[in-house]
Amino acid sequence: MTTLLGRYIARTVIAGSVLVLAVLLSLNTLFAVTREFGSTGEGDYGIAAALLYVLLTMPADIYELFPAAVAIGGVVGLGALAANSELLVMRAAGVSNARIVGMVMQGGIVLMAAIVFVGEVVAPPSQQYAERMRSSAIAGQSDVQGPGGLWLRDENRFVNVGEVLPGYVLRDVAVYEFDGRRLQRTLHAERAHYERREDRWRLLDVRSTRLDGDRIATQREAETIWPRLVPPDLFEVLTVSPETLPGWRLFSYVGYLSDNDLESARFALAFWKKIATPLSTLVMLLLALPMVFGSIRSTGAGQRVFIGSVIGVGYLLLAELFSHVGIVYGLAAPIAVMAPAILFTITGLLLLRRMR
Repeated sequence: MTTLLGRYIARTVIAGSVLVLAVLLSLNTLFAVTREFGSTGEGDYGIAAALLYVLLTMPADIYELFPAAVAIGGVVGLGALAANSELLVMRAAGVSNARIVGMVMQGGIVLMAAIVFVGEVVAPPSQQYAERMRSSAIAGQSDVQGPGGLWLRDENRFVNVGEVLPGYVLRDVAVYEFDGRRLQRTLHAERAHYERREDRWRLLDVRSTRLDGDRIATQREAETIWPRLVPPDLFEVLTVSPETLPGWRLFSYVGYLSDNDLESARFALAFWKKIATPLSTLVMLLLALPMVFGSIRSTGAGQRVFIGSVIGVGYLLLAELFSHVGIVYGLAAPIAVMAPAILFTITGLLLLRRMR
């Protein structure tokens, strides 16, 4: 059960992280607005659309900035406790270092749960809509994708697509063929993959129904080939990037790509980043603790911000470096993404062992 002291320390960590996140997000938003205003005037992309785009991408920005915010906020918050001798009093009262670490991690778990919610529930649909809206406005096209998915018409055929995925893949495809005003045939495919070299569509797990007067004939096929389904150039406007997909969807999509011998490295990296980012919350706090118990007690707030910035930015740069190295040299995605977190965790544990 959480004690009053534990709640106080956890609240201090959370408050410091949220405050720093608000500052970082404000600066990032200012830069984003300036950048987007430079694109206004292209197609139908105006000032109102640019401001809406920045607003909708804020959850994704929060997700990206969170590790650095926790690193700085953790050092600042705990550093304030150390500077006020509160941590010293706790230790003199018999509270062990291990208990203090556990109390800090309680706040870290709350922060981790919050960023998982943002990264899995809030950011993906918001970011996807923002990117689609921006691309459509710049291209001067109306948004053809609504709550019911993407609808297209090809002569006497209507095509409904549940989701457009990267790599020229469609999910939950329904086709309706008409003879005048009479429905002649319906078809549903779980997935459809565009084969660029052959310029054709491969539909998987297909169920078709043909209506001929009073007769209804149903047929199932593992796969079938269609020469024309959706114009491939629409993918430039409608495709979502791997980074905007939730983790569970990335996991499913990586499995699909692997099963079909398609390139999956970029998507696997995005999936493991979805795991590493929440875990980095605990890693940042683990690294902040040795700094707080050390010489940081006598430092000012500015120095504590600098130390936290070095930890947070250093982690983000190392994580980005490992990701690029993993792509270039073909490292397994778990190794490329999790290596910085493991390295920083080991460093934090070694430093904690040296605490007195």
